[in-house]
Amino acid sequence: MKDFRQKLKEGLTNISKNAVETSGSALNKLKEGTEQLGNMGAGLGTGAVDKVANVVNDLIATLPLLEEAGYRANEFNIQVALSPVITLHFSKIGTLQEEELQVLKERYSDRKMFQMILKLLSTASALLPKIKADDFHSEEIIVDVSVPPSVSLRYVRSQGEVIRLLEEE
Repeated sequence: MKDFRQKLKEGLTNISKNAVETSGSALNKLKEGTEQLGNMGAGLGTGAVDKVANVVNDLIATLPLLEEAGYRANEFNIQVALSPVITLHFSKIGTLQEEELQVLKERYSDRKMFQMILKLLSTASALLPKIKADDFHSEEIIVDVSVPPSVSLRYVRSQGEVIRLLEEE
């Protein structure tokens, strides 16, 4: 279990490092929006609301592009707080060949938010098969778009394991 936790921690640390390295302008845009949200206590002017809405709308517009890459958004949440966070929940719905993925990256090379989130999702997907948790399966990949961005892998107990545990009682 300790080895599992260490590998998971290392994998998630690498994901965060990769995301920061590849997402310069998307992070700057997001930082502007989150700083504006963070100033809500002092009153959020129309311009600040518009900036925040632009960040959220940019993320929403990115979702169909990510679906082309094999990741469907199941839901998203916006946490309006001192440090705002936009949380996106993804399911992997397909796997593209590296050549196909490269074509998408080139087609949307001007979409920094797409590039950043795709990098996070790709790195998390590469980590998934390396995690050995027999009684659990990966349910979804959760991306927190904040400064800095982060990714979580959600595991739930496998249905067969739950049934087996109930039968033993």
